Amino acid sequence: MRRLAVLASLVLLTACGGGGHRNQSASRAAVAAYLTRVDNIEAVMNQPLRDVSAATVAFAHSRDPATTAPALARAEQTLLSVSAQLSLAKSPAAAHTLQTLLLQLIGRQAMLAGELHDFAIFNPAFAAAMRPLAQANTTAHAALKGKQKPAQAADQIRAYRVAVAAAVKQVRTLRPPSVERPLYSAQLERLTLLDTTLAGLERAVRARDVIAAARLEHAVSVASVSSDSRANQLAEQAAANAYNARVASVQALARRVQQERNRLQVTLR
Repeated sequence: MRRLAVLASLVLLTACGGGGHRNQSASRAAVAAYLTRVDNIEAVMNQPLRDVSAATVAFAHSRDPATTAPALARAEQTLLSVSAQLSLAKSPAAAHTLQTLLLQLIGRQAMLAGELHDFAIFNPAFAAAMRPLAQANTTAHAALKGKQKPAQAADQIRAYRVAVAAAVKQVRTLRPPSVERPLYSAQLERLTLLDTTLAGLERAVRARDVIAAARLEHAVSVASVSSDSRANQLAEQAAANAYNARVASVQALARRVQQERNRLQVTLR
């Protein structure tokens, strides 16, 4: 969640008002009427965009993202509906550029709302899948360092492997958003390596091969943090940067929409 801390909010579109245009030509009247329709459509977007902004703030403050999932799902559907309505609103020639920009903007906002929704679903489920591994690791480590018989220690290692297998099965059912895909892939790779290493450690402990067990115990420790490699960290940061760039593109596009709207407003004076 810390990688999304920069996402304080998305740009809310502000309606400029479509009324008050007098003594206009037919072309000006058409533009004014179109702007009024756009204002009405955008008014529907304000709450969904507030929900998206609230979700990014919640993520930044490490609040439970699952609580934002329903609002984000509604936001995505509302934005898609608004986009469909806007695409059906016939624009006068002078407003073609504005309509094109608006459709691009709303489409990107819907995409981000969907991505945030996927994040809100994925993150708690992923954490829940990984959570039992910490206790299984602690128990197995204690068994190896304690006075238990080799067979008992091996059973604890086997229990750790069972927990790893359960985590892998659960994680494979999840659909990570693009911003979390590098972390997801790295963790799956780590769990696969961990399972293989634990299998070797279990065999060594049952065989009472002290030298092999010591070597494999160290390998288990390495496998437990293998997803923290520099390459994985760079991949995760690149995914976060790409996400933040998508947010920045929405903000930049919102400014272009406002500039074009302002230009049209000037022509109505």
